[in-house]
Amino acid sequence: MYGKSPVEFPRRIVCLSAEHVEICYALGAGDRVVGVPGTARRPVEAAAKPRVGGFTTFRADRILELEPDLILAFSDLQADISAELIRAGLPVFCANPRSIENRSLSVVSSTFFTSSIDRADGSSASRCR
Repeated sequence: MYGKSPVEFPRRIVCLSAEHVEICYALGAGDRVVGVPGTARRPVEAAAKPRVGGFTTFRADRILELEPDLILAFSDLQADISAELIRAGLPVFCANPRSIENRSLSVVSSTFFTSSIDRADGSSASRCR
């Protein structure tokens, strides 16, 4: 019945931007990040995660091998890989922030998708700057 099904939040997240990597870790969801871009430098724990490409050059085969249940993309510059992954049947959320307010919305959206609602306070957002 509608609204009665259990909700499963993502357990395997691939981030296509360093920003999303930082957001996931700041929200306490770093353990669920299974793939990061080569541009990810923070937090240091992210260095141990498999690399899936650069900011605009991604390997769809590497991403598919990781079997993600959520892909967090950033910017219209990642539209082609986002479309390819969607066609492959993967859920993709692509933020395209163009202002500080939009960046805040990106943090809030990531919070929702990672089910880290209890951590979505000002301190989490400030750690992402």
